[in-house]
Amino acid sequence: MLPRGQPKQDLLPRLCTWLWEGHTGVTHLYISDKNKYFFKLPRCRHGHLRLMTVQAAVKQLDAPKNQGCPMLFACERCSVGEFEGLLGPQACPEDMHRSKWEQWCWLNLQRVLDHEAVKQHMQQAMPAPHNLLVGPMLGFVVECKAVVGWPACVDIFIPTLNLAIQVDGEHHDLAPQQEIDKRFMQQAQGQGMHAFRLSYKDQQNTFQLLWDVIKLCMQHQPGHACISMVSPSHPMLSRDV
Repeated sequence: MLPRGQPKQDLLPRLCTWLWEGHTGVTHLYISDKNKYFFKLPRCRHGHLRLMTVQAAVKQLDAPKNQGCPMLFACERCSVGEFEGLLGPQACPEDMHRSKWEQWCWLNLQRVLDHEAVKQHMQQAMPAPHNLLVGPMLGFVVECKAVVGWPACVDIFIPTLNLAIQVDGEHHDLAPQQEIDKRFMQQAQGQGMHAFRLSYKDQQNTFQLLWDVIKLCMQHQPGHACISMVSPSHPMLSRDV
């Protein structure tokens, strides 16, 4: 901690290597900054980004596993194999931290965001330079604390559409977890954010379900209630949660 009365330490020189080039107006970064920024990821072959605060970025740089070589955590999406042609998801042996259901959702979401109508809408929805954050590679981020005050990360976040997607595995069938999931949906909606929960039971229809909810987000009119949905086989429906 800096001694009282000392000037704030500008972290931009330390983070500029990782900061996304679109943040052209950023002249300094202080540890007290609560805004989220897009950061580039090491050895990412597709240019994927991570959306996080200055505090989170510094914490990653100083993580013990870096062994004194400051570096952001590796890209999770690049560790996933290309298996779109399979009938169902497979677990990726290189990254067991993300479930096979999440990985399957990423790949299907890439297909949806690659649609020309979706890309055009997202480009028109945001001013420059954030209108560049479209398409299958830059259109979404994973593991992002998008909901203010919620302790856990959102599985998938589409900033241009303000859409949070949670991919729910088997443990979401339990009643106590469903109450937690309900609170998440309420908190997201209270912050003006669209939210969609995709059950593993609906994995065969992942592409169509993502396409449907993204179309609803594109059609959403300011002032109307935010979209808050679960997939057709989600257990929250059967319990009327």
